[in-house]
Amino acid sequence: MFQPVKSTRVYKMPDDPILDAATVERACICQVLRRVTRKVTQRYAAALKPVNLTAGQFTILAALSRNKPVKLSTLADEIGMDRTTLTKDLAPLERRNLVSSIPNKSDRRVRDLKLSENGKDLLRQAHPLWEAAQISSLEKIGDADWTEVRSVLDTLAP
Repeated sequence: MFQPVKSTRVYKMPDDPILDAATVERACICQVLRRVTRKVTQRYAAALKPVNLTAGQFTILAALSRNKPVKLSTLADEIGMDRTTLTKDLAPLERRNLVSSIPNKSDRRVRDLKLSENGKDLLRQAHPLWEAAQISSLEKIGDADWTEVRSVLDTLAP
């Protein structure tokens, strides 16, 4: 079993390097974050189902809610996605005419993205649904300060 070393917050490997499932579940940051992420994503997906959006699609639309187009690569960096995944996730949004892709004015090889009027309308409809999921999530956090929790989590993804 892992033994935390309090002074450095590092886990020591046990004498027997074979880990059991309970130890991994209790100690592994990745395992815990993946489990929690799946559950939180399911909560937001269920909330957004009436407007036929996934949690990821909502994130993209919300990130595009700005006054000017944004480069695909810039958007990918801002929301923590690689460009290939973002391109794949944009396809259904473009087919639904929620997002427009236009050539960049200074470099025609670069795609700029913007929220269409349909996208803005859907985002307005989705906002209260997202807000309900947000409130539910904040209630589950309880007395913890979300700003502090977010700050700690952000240290894992510099």
